[in-house]
Amino acid sequence: MNIIRELTYASLKSRYRNTWGGFLWVHFNPIITYAVHCFIFSKILRLNIPNISLFMLGGVLPWTFFSISIEMAPAALVSSRDLIRSFSVSPLTIITSLVIENFINFLISFSILSVIIFFINGFPLKGFIYLPFAMLTFFLFTLFTCISVSILNVFYRDVRFITSFVLSIMFFLTPILYPEKFIPLEYKWITIFNPIYKVILPLRSCIYEFNAPINFINSGLAIIVVSFTLLISITIWKKFKNELIQKL
Repeated sequence: MNIIRELTYASLKSRYRNTWGGFLWVHFNPIITYAVHCFIFSKILRLNIPNISLFMLGGVLPWTFFSISIEMAPAALVSSRDLIRSFSVSPLTIITSLVIENFINFLISFSILSVIIFFINGFPLKGFIYLPFAMLTFFLFTLFTCISVSILNVFYRDVRFITSFVLSIMFFLTPILYPEKFIPLEYKWITIFNPIYKVILPLRSCIYEFNAPINFINSGLAIIVVSFTLLISITIWKKFKNELIQKL
């Protein structure tokens, strides 16, 4: 844990060194992206989504954290080969540090926007008690996915291109910019078999139109998805760990 903490701190510190905006730069992108989406879908497209600011908060920001982490993961081990070889740092430590760094940035942006929305529009807080568990579930899903992607990219360098392509498609297939009810019945399978949506949904439901029984079901489905993702990452790690350092 000490190594993970030190790597995360060092990465946060070095990323924004010699920039006048410093640590604030990382929060401008998700916050501005969030604001632009809210404006377009409420003022230009005029979608009938009640309290769209909360709806987008539970979709756009989590997706930003997930997509940034997945985009960074394929190159993480390759770019850290000297650190792994020279100091015997575990590849899993490198990936965990990367995801934690992005998660911290996500939490800060999420907290800033939550406070702003609360004081401007207000919203019920009863679902927030379940929010830490939903956040943890989403974090673990992202971590396990990043582990799988980063290890596979060491052996198959096309993985980073495939990952980017899949993310661009999933952005539109995942109901983060529009409600699930907008999807025609014949295309409901898109959400049923969409693992990203399964882990985002409990997080969104904690802050938007919270319903305890439905949230319980959504959380259970998210746990199943995370468990399956963990199983995949463990399988990939066991298969490639003995050859990983040589391939870097």
